[in-house]
Amino acid sequence: MFCCPPNKVSAQEEEEEEEETKEEAPPNKMAAHDDDEKEETEKEEITAIFNDDDNDDDDAPEPMTAELFRDRVRSLHEQFDANEDGHLNFSELAALQMATEGNTMTEDMYVMACKALDCNPHKGISIDALRLTYASEGADINKDYYKVFPDRKPKKKPKDKDHVYEVDGGAFDISD
Repeated sequence: MFCCPPNKVSAQEEEEEEEETKEEAPPNKMAAHDDDEKEETEKEEITAIFNDDDNDDDDAPEPMTAELFRDRVRSLHEQFDANEDGHLNFSELAALQMATEGNTMTEDMYVMACKALDCNPHKGISIDALRLTYASEGADINKDYYKVFPDRKPKKKPKDKDHVYEVDGGAFDISD
């Protein structure tokens, strides 16, 4: 079926041909772009480590103890339990949703949440069910707590920046 015998090429000739092909091929722009992006991201990460504004200990999450977690959930629950029956009904849970996420809750969403948490929709979400919700992955009790109680958020410490002034003779005065 073949009209010509296959060419016999030496291993050295094959290597030379591969090198020529690599040299002739246009550079992969996507790979170069990805490398540039990766390098830029690494620079930003390194800069963030040493930049006081981005690496502020005040922004670090508070250590969360079980007691603090329970207190914050209880505070949120009590804040929105308008009728003080120990459960968050539709309007109360919808108010919590609006205050923390900024969006509305439909009655269907409320019923689904109640069923998922094994609560009676006519009674509402118990404090234990709310604890379970905040204990789940992706929930942030601190974020929601501080949205509802912004006055309780720890105040950032003022930065103590030393001012260094050069004085004649090469000495430095670090007083203000």
